[in-house]
Amino acid sequence: MKVKILGTEYEIVMDAEEKDYPILKDADGYADFTIKKIVVKKLIQDGESYEDLELWQRKTLRHEIVHAFLYESGLWQNSFKDWARNEEMTDWIALQFEKMLDVFKEVKAIKSDELTIGIDLGVESPKQKESLAVAMANALKECNDKKYAELLAGGDG
Repeated sequence: MKVKILGTEYEIVMDAEEKDYPILKDADGYADFTIKKIVVKKLIQDGESYEDLELWQRKTLRHEIVHAFLYESGLWQNSFKDWARNEEMTDWIALQFEKMLDVFKEVKAIKSDELTIGIDLGVESPKQKESLAVAMANALKECNDKKYAELLAGGDG
């Protein structure tokens, strides 16, 4: 998978193994700024690991993405007393981001309910497009994931 971080494309490698990425011997993940790659270790339940390994992988991925943002912004190289390289600060951002995003959405500090999908519907007139959009929204309302359906239909979610 590839992702753009402040305009720079990074490759993300999930479920990586130590034999292919020796740095993972001492880490669950890392960001290699020289080749623009983020690597997250394949975790195995071994009795000494966390129970929810998928949750831990997502946390690790967020952590490494934060490192990449700090690097690509120039803060990693130029921060006073290296705060932007600090693992504690990086972890704080990675762990708190979801909570912060939820609050921003709740108070409408950012627009979060807009979804744009580029699909050629094969219709030209605005009235046909509107009719098709209403039909799609009604169909989505019937799906099991009501929150997602309402979001796509233009509701509050």
